[in-house]
Amino acid sequence: MSSSLKTIELKAKQILVDSGEPIRYVYFPLDCMISTTTLMRDGSEVEVGTIGSNGMAGVQLILGIDRVPGKLICQIGGHALRGTADDFKKWCSSSPRFDAAMHRYCQAIVNALQQSIACNALHAVTARCARWLLLTQDSVHRSEFSLTQEFLAMMLGAARPSVTEAALELKETGLIDYHRGSIRILDRHKLEAASCECYFLEKERLAELFSQTSLPAR
Repeated sequence: MSSSLKTIELKAKQILVDSGEPIRYVYFPLDCMISTTTLMRDGSEVEVGTIGSNGMAGVQLILGIDRVPGKLICQIGGHALRGTADDFKKWCSSSPRFDAAMHRYCQAIVNALQQSIACNALHAVTARCARWLLLTQDSVHRSEFSLTQEFLAMMLGAARPSVTEAALELKETGLIDYHRGSIRILDRHKLEAASCECYFLEKERLAELFSQTSLPAR
């Protein structure tokens, strides 16, 4: 499998899969973040999920789906491992262990979406903002990354003025700093304290999902 993967550099805003196009490659982010979006009839685009170093883009292939109604876009640039869709299908068919892991990852995506829905309904914008910044740092493995407030507002499903106010609160209390589209986490421990419980629940449930039973032998 590893010999079929290539390390590539992804640029911010690079479209990896456009709406309605076939999925030709799968991506395993190393220090970048990939976004999944969905499109509305009026042409507006909404972010519905992110993929970092603990996930992959293109997992729909395991469900027999090779086209999606939205897009895959690199939101935070960095590096990823890339393999072809054909190779991915071969890995799944030849390795029960890999196939089982991918099916569990599909369930992990469902769990994350459910958690995000609950989080958006129950928790304040500042706590949700802290949670998302922690998840981003986990994904890209660095404390400073390019991120506009416009994108952050889209990801949080909140009005931009609310997100600006939340980011300012985190900045004034010394948790983060931001300048011209770049955010730097200054105090990870305090940011965790400012986050809602969803950050920890998502990590716990992911670990639980992959530890429930042993994966099949290769």
